[in-house]
Amino acid sequence: MYLVYFPFWGIISMLNTHKSDGVFADMPFRCLRWIWEILYVVIPAIEYSYPHETSVYLPDDVMINILSRLPAESLLACQKVCKQWRSLTSSPCFIRLFLQRVTPVIFMRVNFIRTSHGMLADGHETASFLFDHTTSGTLKIQKLKLKEDLMLPGDNYPLILSSCGGFLLFASPGRYYIVNPLTQEHAGFYRPEPGYLRGFFYHSSRNEFKILYALRVGNNYLHEHYIYTLGANNWRKIKAPHLPYSPPPGKSAPAICNGSLHWIVCQTSDWENDRPCLCNILVFKMDAEEFFLLPRPWETSWKKFGYQTMNLFALGDSLAFCNLNCTLGMIEVHILEDYASGFWVLKWTLDLRRAERPAVVDHPKLVSVKLLLIHNEELWLDCYERGVYVYHLERNTVRRLGGPPWSLFAAFGRGIVTHDCVPYVRSHLRLPESMFTQKLPL
Repeated sequence: MYLVYFPFWGIISMLNTHKSDGVFADMPFRCLRWIWEILYVVIPAIEYSYPHETSVYLPDDVMINILSRLPAESLLACQKVCKQWRSLTSSPCFIRLFLQRVTPVIFMRVNFIRTSHGMLADGHETASFLFDHTTSGTLKIQKLKLKEDLMLPGDNYPLILSSCGGFLLFASPGRYYIVNPLTQEHAGFYRPEPGYLRGFFYHSSRNEFKILYALRVGNNYLHEHYIYTLGANNWRKIKAPHLPYSPPPGKSAPAICNGSLHWIVCQTSDWENDRPCLCNILVFKMDAEEFFLLPRPWETSWKKFGYQTMNLFALGDSLAFCNLNCTLGMIEVHILEDYASGFWVLKWTLDLRRAERPAVVDHPKLVSVKLLLIHNEELWLDCYERGVYVYHLERNTVRRLGGPPWSLFAAFGRGIVTHDCVPYVRSHLRLPESMFTQKLPL
Protein backbone atom coordinates (compact mmCIF):
# COMPACT_ATOMS: atom_id res chain seq x y z
CA MET A 1 0.00 0.00 0.00
CA TYR A 2 1.24 3.46 -0.85
CA LEU A 3 0.18 6.71 0.74
CA VAL A 4 1.17 10.26 -0.05
CA TYR A 5 -0.41 12.94 2.07
CA PHE A 6 -0.27 16.71 1.76
CA PRO A 7 -2.59 19.33 3.30
CA PHE A 8 -3.34 21.06 0.01
CA TRP A 9 -7.11 20.81 -0.08
CA GLY A 10 -7.22 24.21 1.63
CA ILE A 11 -5.54 25.91 -1.32
CA ILE A 12 -7.68 24.06 -3.88
CA SER A 13 -10.88 25.11 -2.13
CA MET A 14 -9.65 28.69 -1.94
CA LEU A 15 -8.93 28.63 -5.66
CA ASN A 16 -12.52 27.66 -6.31
CA THR A 17 -13.69 30.42 -3.98
CA HIS A 18 -11.77 33.15 -5.84
CA LYS A 19 -12.37 31.83 -9.33
CA SER A 20 -15.06 34.39 -10.05
CA ASP A 21 -12.71 37.28 -9.31
CA GLY A 22 -10.41 36.38 -12.17
CA VAL A 23 -7.44 36.50 -9.82
CA PHE A 24 -6.26 33.03 -10.74
CA ALA A 25 -6.54 33.35 -14.50
CA ASP A 26 -2.79 32.95 -14.93
CA MET A 27 -1.21 29.57 -15.48
CA PRO A 28 0.66 29.38 -12.11
CA PHE A 29 -2.62 29.41 -10.24
CA ARG A 30 -4.35 26.92 -12.52
CA CYS A 31 -1.42 24.58 -12.01
CA LEU A 32 -2.20 24.45 -8.29
CA ARG A 33 -5.32 22.43 -9.11
CA TRP A 34 -3.13 19.66 -10.45
CA ILE A 35 -0.81 19.40 -7.46
CA TRP A 36 -2.61 16.42 -5.97
CA GLU A 37 -2.07 14.44 -9.16
CA ILE A 38 1.46 15.76 -9.70
CA LEU A 39 2.54 14.57 -6.27
CA TYR A 40 2.03 10.96 -7.36
CA VAL A 41 4.26 11.55 -10.37
CA VAL A 42 7.00 13.80 -9.01
CA ILE A 43 7.41 12.24 -5.59
CA PRO A 44 8.33 8.54 -5.62
CA ALA A 45 5.77 6.36 -3.94
CA ILE A 46 6.72 5.32 -0.47
CA GLU A 47 6.18 1.71 0.43
CA TYR A 48 4.04 1.17 3.44
CA SER A 49 6.42 -0.60 5.83
CA TYR A 50 5.35 0.81 9.19
CA PRO A 51 2.29 0.23 11.30
CA HIS A 52 1.39 3.90 10.93
CA GLU A 53 0.79 6.14 7.92
CA THR A 54 3.77 7.75 6.21
CA SER A 55 3.48 11.40 5.14
CA VAL A 56 5.48 13.22 2.48
CA TYR A 57 5.61 17.02 2.47
CA LEU A 58 6.89 19.43 -0.13
CA PRO A 59 10.14 21.23 0.79
CA ASP A 60 9.75 24.61 2.45
CA ASP A 61 11.21 26.52 -0.51
CA VAL A 62 8.63 24.94 -2.84
CA MET A 63 5.83 25.75 -0.41
CA ILE A 64 7.02 29.36 -0.14
CA ASN A 65 7.19 29.65 -3.91
CA ILE A 66 3.60 28.43 -4.21
CA LEU A 67 1.98 30.24 -1.29
CA SER A 68 3.63 33.59 -2.12
CA ARG A 69 1.55 33.70 -5.31
CA LEU A 70 -1.73 33.71 -3.41
CA PRO A 71 -3.65 36.92 -2.62
CA ALA A 72 -3.41 38.28 0.90
CA GLU A 73 -6.97 37.28 1.76
CA SER A 74 -6.15 33.64 1.01
CA LEU A 75 -2.91 33.82 2.99
CA LEU A 76 -4.88 34.79 6.09
CA ALA A 77 -6.88 31.58 5.61
CA CYS A 78 -3.68 29.59 4.99
CA GLN A 79 -2.33 30.66 8.36
CA LYS A 80 -5.25 28.87 10.00
CA VAL A 81 -4.54 25.54 8.23
CA CYS A 82 -1.58 24.44 10.34
CA LYS A 83 1.35 25.79 12.35
CA GLN A 84 3.77 25.02 9.53
CA TRP A 85 1.92 27.25 7.09
CA ARG A 86 1.60 30.02 9.67
CA SER A 87 5.34 29.85 10.29
CA LEU A 88 6.19 29.77 6.58
CA THR A 89 3.98 32.73 5.68
CA SER A 90 5.57 34.78 8.47
CA SER A 91 9.19 33.96 7.63
CA PRO A 92 11.55 36.66 6.28
CA CYS A 93 12.10 34.69 3.06
CA PHE A 94 8.36 34.50 2.42
CA ILE A 95 7.75 38.19 3.19
CA ARG A 96 10.48 39.30 0.79
CA LEU A 97 9.15 37.11 -2.03
CA PHE A 98 5.52 38.04 -1.39
CA LEU A 99 6.24 41.80 -1.44
CA GLN A 100 8.15 41.39 -4.70
CA ARG A 101 5.25 39.61 -6.39
CA VAL A 102 2.19 41.38 -5.03
CA THR A 103 0.48 43.79 -7.40
CA PRO A 104 0.05 47.35 -6.09
CA VAL A 105 -3.29 49.13 -6.00
CA ILE A 106 -4.25 52.68 -5.05
CA PHE A 107 -5.51 53.53 -1.57
CA MET A 108 -7.75 56.59 -1.57
CA ARG A 109 -9.00 58.35 1.55
CA VAL A 110 -11.91 60.71 0.89
CA ASN A 111 -12.73 63.50 3.34
CA PHE A 112 -16.03 65.37 3.47
CA ILE A 113 -16.08 68.65 5.44
CA ARG A 114 -19.46 70.28 5.97
CA THR A 115 -19.92 73.97 5.13
CA SER A 116 -22.59 76.51 5.97
CA HIS A 117 -22.94 79.85 4.17
CA GLY A 118 -19.49 79.45 2.72
CA MET A 119 -17.86 78.78 6.11
CA LEU A 120 -16.60 75.54 7.61
CA ALA A 121 -19.12 73.91 9.90
CA ASP A 122 -19.01 71.13 12.44
CA GLY A 123 -19.01 67.70 10.89
CA HIS A 124 -16.51 65.55 9.14
CA GLU A 125 -16.96 62.26 7.29
CA THR A 126 -14.33 59.97 5.80
CA ALA A 127 -14.33 56.91 3.59
CA SER A 128 -11.53 54.72 2.26
CA PHE A 129 -11.36 52.94 -1.09
CA LEU A 130 -9.04 50.66 -3.04
CA PHE A 131 -8.66 51.28 -6.78
CA ASP A 132 -7.60 48.23 -8.74
CA HIS A 133 -7.81 47.10 -12.34
CA THR A 134 -7.60 43.57 -13.68
CA THR A 135 -5.52 42.32 -16.59
CA SER A 136 -8.56 42.88 -18.84
CA GLY A 137 -8.51 46.57 -17.95
CA THR A 138 -11.75 46.66 -15.96
CA LEU A 139 -11.84 48.80 -12.84
CA LYS A 140 -12.61 47.48 -9.39
CA ILE A 141 -13.37 50.00 -6.65
CA GLN A 142 -13.66 48.49 -3.19
CA LYS A 143 -14.89 50.44 -0.21
CA LEU A 144 -12.99 49.34 2.87
CA LYS A 145 -15.12 48.21 5.76
CA LEU A 146 -13.23 49.06 8.91
CA LYS A 147 -14.10 48.19 12.47
CA GLU A 148 -15.51 51.06 14.48
CA ASP A 149 -12.45 51.28 16.70
CA LEU A 150 -10.25 51.35 13.59
CA MET A 151 -11.63 54.68 12.43
CA LEU A 152 -8.99 57.34 12.99
CA PRO A 153 -9.85 60.48 14.97
CA GLY A 154 -11.94 62.67 12.69
CA ASP A 155 -11.47 65.86 14.69
CA ASN A 156 -7.77 66.02 13.83
CA TYR A 157 -8.18 65.19 10.12
CA PRO A 158 -5.34 62.64 10.09
CA LEU A 159 -3.31 62.66 6.91
CA ILE A 160 -2.35 59.57 4.97
CA LEU A 161 1.42 59.83 4.56
CA SER A 162 2.67 56.55 3.18
CA SER A 163 2.23 52.80 2.97
CA CYS A 164 4.56 49.83 3.17
CA GLY A 165 3.95 46.08 3.10
CA GLY A 166 0.21 46.46 3.59
CA PHE A 167 0.52 48.93 6.47
CA LEU A 168 -0.83 52.47 6.12
CA LEU A 169 0.85 55.33 7.98
CA PHE A 170 -1.36 58.21 9.15
CA ALA A 171 -0.35 61.37 10.99
CA SER A 172 -2.18 63.70 13.35
CA PRO A 173 -0.62 66.34 15.60
CA GLY A 174 2.11 64.68 17.64
CA ARG A 175 1.12 61.13 16.68
CA TYR A 176 1.53 58.46 14.04
CA TYR A 177 -0.92 55.62 13.41
CA ILE A 178 -0.21 52.30 11.70
CA VAL A 179 -3.19 50.47 10.19
CA ASN A 180 -3.59 47.24 8.24
CA PRO A 181 -7.12 47.35 6.76
CA LEU A 182 -7.05 43.65 5.89
CA THR A 183 -6.19 42.30 9.35
CA GLN A 184 -8.11 45.17 11.04
CA GLU A 185 -5.13 45.91 13.29
CA HIS A 186 -4.00 49.36 14.32
CA ALA A 187 -1.54 50.95 16.73
CA GLY A 188 -0.50 54.50 17.57
CA PHE A 189 2.64 56.08 18.97
CA TYR A 190 4.05 59.51 19.65
CA ARG A 191 6.46 61.30 17.35
CA PRO A 192 8.91 64.08 18.22
CA GLU A 193 8.22 67.59 16.97
CA PRO A 194 8.96 69.71 15.05
CA GLY A 195 9.84 67.35 12.25
CA TYR A 196 8.54 65.36 9.34
CA LEU A 197 8.54 61.89 7.81
CA ARG A 198 11.50 60.90 5.66
CA GLY A 199 10.23 57.43 4.78
CA PHE A 200 8.35 54.29 5.79
CA PHE A 201 10.14 51.18 4.55
CA TYR A 202 10.76 47.45 4.93
CA HIS A 203 14.35 46.54 5.82
CA SER A 204 14.48 43.09 4.25
CA SER A 205 17.90 42.03 5.56
CA ARG A 206 16.62 42.50 9.12
CA ASN A 207 12.97 41.67 8.47
CA GLU A 208 11.86 44.93 10.09
CA PHE A 209 9.47 47.73 9.18
CA LYS A 210 10.95 51.12 9.98
CA ILE A 211 10.12 54.81 9.95
CA LEU A 212 12.84 57.35 9.17
CA TYR A 213 12.13 60.73 10.75
CA ALA A 214 13.83 64.13 10.47
CA LEU A 215 13.75 66.32 13.59
CA ARG A 216 14.31 70.03 13.11
CA VAL A 217 17.27 71.37 15.13
CA GLY A 218 16.89 74.99 16.17
CA ASN A 219 16.33 77.63 13.49
CA ASN A 220 19.35 76.87 11.32
CA TYR A 221 17.56 74.55 8.83
CA LEU A 222 19.45 71.47 10.04
CA HIS A 223 17.94 68.10 10.94
CA GLU A 224 18.72 65.14 13.17
CA HIS A 225 17.49 61.74 12.06
CA TYR A 226 15.71 59.07 14.07
CA ILE A 227 14.44 55.57 13.27
CA TYR A 228 11.37 53.94 14.75
CA THR A 229 11.28 50.16 14.31
CA LEU A 230 7.79 48.67 14.55
CA GLY A 231 7.79 46.65 17.74
CA ALA A 232 10.73 48.45 19.38
CA ASN A 233 8.48 51.23 20.75
CA ASN A 234 11.18 53.89 20.81
CA TRP A 235 12.91 56.42 18.56
CA ARG A 236 16.59 55.69 17.96
CA LYS A 237 18.89 58.50 16.88
CA ILE A 238 21.19 57.49 14.02
CA LYS A 239 24.73 58.68 13.49
CA ALA A 240 24.26 60.95 10.51
CA PRO A 241 25.44 64.49 9.88
CA HIS A 242 22.97 67.32 10.35
CA LEU A 243 21.59 67.84 6.87
CA PRO A 244 20.27 71.15 5.50
CA TYR A 245 18.21 69.28 2.89
CA SER A 246 14.56 68.40 3.08
CA PRO A 247 11.86 67.32 0.65
CA PRO A 248 9.69 70.25 -0.42
CA PRO A 249 6.05 70.16 0.69
CA GLY A 250 4.20 67.15 -0.71
CA LYS A 251 7.41 65.29 -1.60
CA SER A 252 8.01 63.19 1.50
CA ALA A 253 7.44 59.68 0.03
CA PRO A 254 10.75 58.20 -1.16
CA ALA A 255 11.47 55.85 -4.05
CA ILE A 256 12.82 52.60 -2.60
CA CYS A 257 15.11 50.31 -4.60
CA ASN A 258 18.47 48.56 -4.23
CA GLY A 259 18.30 48.77 -0.44
CA SER A 260 18.12 52.57 -0.43
CA LEU A 261 15.60 55.38 -0.08
CA HIS A 262 15.65 58.26 -2.58
CA TRP A 263 14.10 61.74 -2.35
CA ILE A 264 13.98 64.93 -4.37
CA VAL A 265 15.44 67.51 -1.98
CA CYS A 266 16.64 71.08 -1.96
CA GLN A 267 18.09 73.44 0.59
CA THR A 268 15.49 73.86 3.32
CA SER A 269 16.23 77.57 3.52
CA ASP A 270 15.46 77.97 -0.20
CA TRP A 271 11.91 76.64 -0.38
CA GLU A 272 10.96 78.02 3.05
CA ASN A 273 12.00 81.50 1.90
CA ASP A 274 10.46 81.06 -1.57
CA ARG A 275 13.81 81.19 -3.37
CA PRO A 276 14.72 79.20 -6.53
CA CYS A 277 15.63 75.64 -5.56
CA LEU A 278 18.71 73.79 -6.78
CA CYS A 279 17.29 70.29 -6.37
CA ASN A 280 19.26 67.08 -5.98
CA ILE A 281 18.55 63.51 -4.96
CA LEU A 282 19.21 62.46 -1.37
CA VAL A 283 19.96 58.76 -0.82
CA PHE A 284 19.76 56.80 2.44
CA LYS A 285 21.31 53.33 2.57
CA MET A 286 19.34 51.06 4.89
CA ASP A 287 22.15 48.75 6.00
CA ALA A 288 24.82 51.40 6.61
CA GLU A 289 22.31 54.08 7.74
CA GLU A 290 24.23 56.66 5.73
CA PHE A 291 23.17 59.58 3.53
CA PHE A 292 24.73 60.83 0.32
CA LEU A 293 23.72 63.08 -2.58
CA LEU A 294 23.11 61.95 -6.14
CA PRO A 295 22.83 64.30 -9.13
CA ARG A 296 19.51 64.44 -10.94
CA PRO A 297 19.13 64.65 -14.73
CA TRP A 298 19.88 68.16 -15.95
CA GLU A 299 19.30 67.82 -19.68
CA THR A 300 15.57 68.06 -20.32
CA SER A 301 13.36 69.27 -23.15
CA TRP A 302 12.45 72.37 -21.15
CA LYS A 303 14.84 74.48 -19.17
CA LYS A 304 12.71 75.84 -16.38
CA PHE A 305 10.90 73.65 -13.87
CA GLY A 306 10.54 73.55 -10.12
CA TYR A 307 10.48 70.89 -7.47
CA GLN A 308 6.68 70.57 -7.74
CA THR A 309 7.06 68.76 -11.07
CA MET A 310 9.75 66.24 -10.04
CA ASN A 311 9.05 62.69 -8.89
CA LEU A 312 11.12 59.58 -8.20
CA PHE A 313 9.92 55.99 -8.67
CA ALA A 314 11.35 52.50 -8.40
CA LEU A 315 11.20 50.84 -11.82
CA GLY A 316 12.19 47.27 -11.01
CA ASP A 317 15.72 47.51 -9.62
CA SER A 318 16.30 50.89 -11.27
CA LEU A 319 15.61 54.43 -10.13
CA ALA A 320 13.33 56.48 -12.39
CA PHE A 321 13.16 60.28 -12.44
CA CYS A 322 9.91 61.79 -13.79
CA ASN A 323 9.43 65.44 -14.60
CA LEU A 324 6.01 66.86 -15.43
CA ASN A 325 5.79 69.98 -17.58
CA CYS A 326 2.40 71.44 -16.75
CA THR A 327 2.49 73.99 -19.58
CA LEU A 328 3.31 71.56 -22.37
CA GLY A 329 1.45 68.61 -20.89
CA MET A 330 4.53 66.39 -21.15
CA ILE A 331 6.34 63.97 -18.87
CA GLU A 332 9.96 62.91 -19.24
CA VAL A 333 11.12 59.68 -17.62
CA HIS A 334 14.85 59.17 -17.03
CA ILE A 335 16.45 55.92 -15.80
CA LEU A 336 19.59 55.87 -13.64
CA GLU A 337 22.00 53.44 -15.30
CA ASP A 338 25.11 53.98 -13.17
CA TYR A 339 25.06 54.93 -9.49
CA ALA A 340 28.80 55.65 -9.34
CA SER A 341 28.81 58.24 -12.11
CA GLY A 342 25.22 59.40 -11.75
CA PHE A 343 24.58 58.61 -15.43
CA TRP A 344 20.94 59.03 -16.50
CA VAL A 345 19.28 57.93 -19.73
CA LEU A 346 16.10 59.43 -21.16
CA LYS A 347 13.72 56.46 -21.49
CA TRP A 348 10.35 57.98 -22.40
CA THR A 349 8.94 61.34 -23.43
CA LEU A 350 5.19 61.29 -22.86
CA ASP A 351 2.87 63.79 -24.50
CA LEU A 352 -0.34 63.65 -22.50
CA ARG A 353 -2.25 65.89 -24.92
CA ARG A 354 -1.36 63.87 -28.01
CA ALA A 355 -1.94 60.45 -26.52
CA GLU A 356 -4.88 58.33 -27.55
CA ARG A 357 -8.03 59.78 -25.93
CA PRO A 358 -6.27 63.08 -25.09
CA ALA A 359 -9.44 64.72 -23.76
CA VAL A 360 -9.09 62.93 -20.43
CA VAL A 361 -6.03 65.03 -19.58
CA ASP A 362 -6.62 68.06 -21.82
CA HIS A 363 -7.50 70.38 -19.01
CA PRO A 364 -6.35 73.92 -18.07
CA LYS A 365 -5.56 72.65 -14.57
CA LEU A 366 -2.99 70.13 -15.69
CA VAL A 367 -0.86 71.33 -12.79
CA SER A 368 -3.25 69.40 -10.51
CA VAL A 369 -1.76 66.05 -11.51
CA LYS A 370 0.03 63.79 -9.04
CA LEU A 371 2.22 60.96 -10.28
CA LEU A 372 1.48 57.93 -8.10
CA LEU A 373 3.54 54.96 -9.32
CA ILE A 374 4.98 53.08 -12.28
CA HIS A 375 4.07 49.40 -12.59
CA ASN A 376 4.09 47.04 -15.58
CA GLU A 377 5.00 49.91 -17.93
CA GLU A 378 2.00 51.90 -16.72
CA LEU A 379 2.16 55.32 -15.08
CA TRP A 380 -0.65 55.97 -12.60
CA LEU A 381 -1.79 59.59 -12.24
CA ASP A 382 -4.12 61.18 -9.72
CA CYS A 383 -5.94 64.00 -11.51
CA TYR A 384 -7.90 64.90 -8.38
CA GLU A 385 -11.50 65.83 -9.27
CA ARG A 386 -11.13 64.08 -12.63
CA GLY A 387 -10.12 60.79 -11.02
CA VAL A 388 -7.28 58.30 -11.43
CA TYR A 389 -5.77 57.67 -14.87
CA VAL A 390 -3.30 55.13 -16.25
CA TYR A 391 -0.84 56.07 -18.99
CA HIS A 392 0.74 53.12 -20.85
CA LEU A 393 4.36 54.08 -21.48
CA GLU A 394 4.90 51.94 -24.58
CA ARG A 395 1.49 52.26 -26.26
CA ASN A 396 1.13 55.99 -25.58
CA THR A 397 -2.48 55.55 -24.44
CA VAL A 398 -4.42 56.97 -21.50
CA ARG A 399 -7.20 55.18 -19.64
CA ARG A 400 -9.39 56.57 -16.88
CA LEU A 401 -9.83 54.21 -13.94
CA GLY A 402 -12.39 56.30 -12.12
CA GLY A 403 -12.75 58.74 -9.29
CA PRO A 404 -14.14 58.93 -5.79
CA PRO A 405 -17.82 57.95 -5.63
CA TRP A 406 -19.08 61.42 -4.79
CA SER A 407 -22.68 60.19 -4.51
CA LEU A 408 -21.87 58.58 -1.17
CA PHE A 409 -21.57 62.05 0.39
CA ALA A 410 -24.68 63.58 -1.20
CA ALA A 411 -26.77 62.86 1.90
CA PHE A 412 -24.45 64.95 4.09
CA GLY A 413 -25.52 68.24 2.48
CA ARG A 414 -23.20 71.03 1.42
CA GLY A 415 -19.52 70.54 1.94
CA ILE A 416 -16.01 70.25 0.59
CA VAL A 417 -14.76 66.90 -0.65
CA THR A 418 -11.03 66.21 -0.84
CA HIS A 419 -9.01 63.04 -1.23
CA ASP A 420 -5.48 61.71 -0.92
CA CYS A 421 -3.95 58.72 -2.73
CA VAL A 422 -0.97 56.49 -2.01
CA PRO A 423 0.23 53.26 -3.65
CA TYR A 424 -0.74 50.27 -1.52
CA VAL A 425 -0.48 46.47 -1.47
CA ARG A 426 -2.86 44.09 0.25
CA SER A 427 -0.96 42.14 2.88
CA HIS A 428 -1.58 39.46 5.51
CA LEU A 429 1.23 40.79 7.71
CA ARG A 430 0.44 41.58 11.32
CA LEU A 431 1.76 44.25 13.64
CA PRO A 432 4.24 43.16 16.34
CA GLU A 433 2.42 42.30 19.56
CA SER A 434 4.63 44.67 21.54
CA MET A 435 3.07 47.64 19.71
CA PHE A 436 -0.23 47.02 21.45
CA THR A 437 1.25 47.46 24.94
CA GLN A 438 1.58 51.22 24.37
CA LYS A 439 -1.67 51.71 22.53
CA LEU A 440 -2.86 55.28 22.14
CA PRO A 441 -6.54 56.19 22.16
CA LEU A 442 -7.86 56.59 18.61
